[in-house]
Amino acid sequence: MTQSAVAERVVSLTLYKASRDGGSRATLEGVFPNEEDLKNYWDKLHNADEGGNPMVWRTFQWFLYTSRDEVNWPSECTAKAEKRGGSTSHFCEGLPTGAKRENVPVSQFHKSLVC
Repeated sequence: MTQSAVAERVVSLTLYKASRDGGSRATLEGVFPNEEDLKNYWDKLHNADEGGNPMVWRTFQWFLYTSRDEVNWPSECTAKAEKRGGSTSHFCEGLPTGAKRENVPVSQFHKSLVC
C-alpha cells in the first residue's frame, strides 16, 4: 500500500498535553482532520504575535495519535512513562483501539513532541 493510500485512510490526528510531573492526567488539546490543520494550530500555539508561547513545547509533554476509525476521543487520559533500556517512552494509557502514536508533521518544533 502506498503512503498516500495510507494517509487517505487517516480519520483524525489527536493531540494531548500533560504536565511534566512524570505521571499525570493528559488533556485533549484538539482533534484535527489533517496534518495541515495540526501544523497551523501548532504554529499558532507557539506564535507570540498571536498570543502563543514559543516555549510551550518545553512546558508540557505532548502526545500525538492517529486513528483510522471513528472514535470518541476521551477528554483526558493517564500520561505514563515507560522505561526500556536507556530510554523512556511517554504515552497516554487507555486510548481507544485503533489509536496509534505517530510522528509529528514536519515543523520547526517537531522534535519537541513526545510520541
